[in-house]
Amino acid sequence: MSDWMLWNRFGGSIQFGSAPPPRLYLIPLSRDVLHEGPLALQLGHANRDERNLEGLTRAVDRAVSCESDAVIFPSSFLTHPLRDEFAARCRHRKLRLVHQVTTDSLISNSAAEIEEELLKRLEGGDALNLVFGADSRPENSLLARLAEWPAQVYFTYSVRSKDQVIKLLQALPVFIGERLFFHFPFHLEFGDGHFNCRQIGNLISKIQTEVPSLKVRPMLGAEVYDPRVDPTLELEPMIWPEFELRLNAGADYQNRVPIDVSVIIPSYNNRDYLLNTVNHLARQDYPRGNFEVIVVDDGSTDGTDRALRQLARSLEGQINFKYIFSPRLKPRKMGDANYRAGISRNLGVKNATGTILSFLDSDILTPTDFISDLVEKHRHFDVVQCKRLNLVREKSNDSVRFEEIVPHQDTFSAEGDYWEKFHALKDWAATPFFWKYTCTYGLSVSAQLFKRVGWIRRGFIFYGFEDVELGYRLARVGARFYLNEMVTYHLFHKTERSEFHNSDYLRQSLLAKTAQIFFLNVLEPEIFLHFRGLMNEQLTLWSFLSFILNKTNSPWVRRMAHSLLIPVLALLNWRWFAWHNWNRTVRPMKRILTPIGLPSVLPSIQSWLAGLQVWRVRVALGRVFSVVEFWRLRVAAQRLAGELWRFRIVRLRVVRTWNEILQKLRPSVDLLTYPPRKIYYFAAYQLRTRLGQNHLPPSNLPPQEES
Repeated sequence: MSDWMLWNRFGGSIQFGSAPPPRLYLIPLSRDVLHEGPLALQLGHANRDERNLEGLTRAVDRAVSCESDAVIFPSSFLTHPLRDEFAARCRHRKLRLVHQVTTDSLISNSAAEIEEELLKRLEGGDALNLVFGADSRPENSLLARLAEWPAQVYFTYSVRSKDQVIKLLQALPVFIGERLFFHFPFHLEFGDGHFNCRQIGNLISKIQTEVPSLKVRPMLGAEVYDPRVDPTLELEPMIWPEFELRLNAGADYQNRVPIDVSVIIPSYNNRDYLLNTVNHLARQDYPRGNFEVIVVDDGSTDGTDRALRQLARSLEGQINFKYIFSPRLKPRKMGDANYRAGISRNLGVKNATGTILSFLDSDILTPTDFISDLVEKHRHFDVVQCKRLNLVREKSNDSVRFEEIVPHQDTFSAEGDYWEKFHALKDWAATPFFWKYTCTYGLSVSAQLFKRVGWIRRGFIFYGFEDVELGYRLARVGARFYLNEMVTYHLFHKTERSEFHNSDYLRQSLLAKTAQIFFLNVLEPEIFLHFRGLMNEQLTLWSFLSFILNKTNSPWVRRMAHSLLIPVLALLNWRWFAWHNWNRTVRPMKRILTPIGLPSVLPSIQSWLAGLQVWRVRVALGRVFSVVEFWRLRVAAQRLAGELWRFRIVRLRVVRTWNEILQKLRPSVDLLTYPPRKIYYFAAYQLRTRLGQNHLPPSNLPPQEES
């Protein structure tokens, strides 16, 4: 089966270089993966429930919905009683099988059964990803047997911070080195034994220098498992439209008008702005039957569903429209680890039929020639992004029209001059790191190219970088980027709608998380160097205290640490502690104080304390800081410090000029300090000298200055 090769789909080899990797879908099967060893947990092999045949079928259908090339099964698949039925259902859906086997499982009690079944699967055409660590490298006898299937076997080295990485890589057989990929788990706690991003960046540079024959490549076709992802969060939803409008609904399939552009709009609790965005798209001058608008509602609770149904009734017969509601199992708040913008855009792509995918935010106003201009630009370019101007708060409402906006009066600059520099570019693709400006507020890309590079990564569960990472992959395959002159308007981003509450500090904190997700999934030095400032660790206080306690064997130190932990947690969670202590102390005292009559006073005290609403003080201060924008003072101070050299030069010039003036005035100044008699003799001497009477100057005259 040497002609199989996962990476052969794109005409490459295992050393695919800049070619996009295949798209693989991991399907964990069981909760108990202890027999697979610690590597299995870092790879995400553990499932929250035992997966039966019905559950596996749903997972395989999700893999088909995102057009995966193959599915990855953990080591437990090879000993599962339903493995033959699992494999049959995958092959029925034309999905290849990859067995991700850890070397720990090959030394377990069921090692003989696993190895025998694995070799049989390889003979049948499946592929193998053998994952090993420094303490559990594959044996030479196994490598000799695997050499019979060189096109179906590849290796992943899961790196730990205690490993002698360079020595291990230098000692690897050539068979492994040619097929080697790297796995760096997320470093989220003190003492977890994983490298942080800065250490990984330095290690990659060291490998390139000392082991130049090896290329540091990320895991083939799969994302790095992130333990921060909520197991209840659906990363690959399969949901169809709740309702849709079709202009050519009565035509048969062959005679339907082809869709040129699919405009995909994810939205979360942004009803009023979303309605205005859809209304602007309904006014396009492009043929109405040749484009569609797809709204993906990311579990909104503000009545978006009812409002869009009412809008759809007024737009029936005017536009192709689809409304998809993606429910949430639990509520979310801005800035948490339940950010699903990228997942929602992928869901929109699954329901799109256009040859061009246009990603648009739910608070963007477009001109009437927006779509027709996109179609024209895509005749020459693969990725097109429009310009975005930010509207002031007073002009941002659900009824403002594009034509009513005066740019120099109704817009303002945000995020410093970042986007202003981008908008001023003449040739986007000629700019260094040009892919970093990729942003899905108004981005369009060929549907075929979008799917070829692997869609938007599902692991971006925090705000930021999911679109930049997509732009990076598009740039790697040679896509042609174009910055369109077309201008769109961004309605004012309210603080309660912002993922970072319009705070520069919170925004940087979120971007630091997603920048590390970006880097660990691509392992490219240029990513680390460019975003080095965002690669700092973000470890919790509790993680540090737990690490110290685990390293300490002294009982009294543990007791002291636990006693200190209570006030620390009380400061961090003071509202919970107040409520908890109220329930523990005050309420039981009611029974004791009942004869005195104090319980009748307690409710009024409680209501008075609740009326103070101390938490509103913190919110008010946060809003004041946001409005005043203290961070701009810091930026101004930095710029002023950067310009101090100019002030130093001016000061030197002033001092030099002043010294020259004093040098010229010094004889006259010195002359004024002498008594009148000496001045008389000096003047007489100067007069005689000019008349030709050359006499030596008297000794009581002041000395003359040399020129």
